[in-house]
Amino acid sequence: MPTTTAAAPCCAWSWHACCAICPRTGRSGSRCGVRRKQGLLGSRYYVSQLPPEEIARIKGVFQNDMVATSHDPATAYWLLSVDGADNATTSAVRAAAQRLGYDPRVHGPVARGSSDHVPFHEKGMASANFSWRGEGGPAQLEPIYHTPEDTIRDNISLERLQVSLELIGAAAYRLACQR
Repeated sequence: MPTTTAAAPCCAWSWHACCAICPRTGRSGSRCGVRRKQGLLGSRYYVSQLPPEEIARIKGVFQNDMVATSHDPATAYWLLSVDGADNATTSAVRAAAQRLGYDPRVHGPVARGSSDHVPFHEKGMASANFSWRGEGGPAQLEPIYHTPEDTIRDNISLERLQVSLELIGAAAYRLACQR
């Protein structure tokens, strides 16, 4: 479990199902057999272990999923909150997009659960999933999503990864610096 200093606010980071230590094996997220299809076990376990004072210090959870897909139709960067409402994370990413000139590519927030940001939201923490998907809506996933053909070697867009890192990095920094 990550630790932070007592005086500093915290922005938790979740990199696609790797935000927690697996209680079964002691390894992180997807390498330990904890999969989203089995009910977000890793993130639920992680959140269940957070003491109330740590939850109170977390200003936002940025769950990054499909942030570097090379799927051609995935030209929209979606802000996906559990309930579709704006929160500290989606507002911070939207503001970063405006500052960095990426605003036309950013859509949402819209309601979308079933990912590792859900347990954080359920405990009252601002959280969202950030993802490149089709312009028609966040349900437009690439055909090879979660298949053996979904490999790093063949399916990474360095440009989309760069935009994602700039948006999340700028947003998390700005949110962490707010008092």
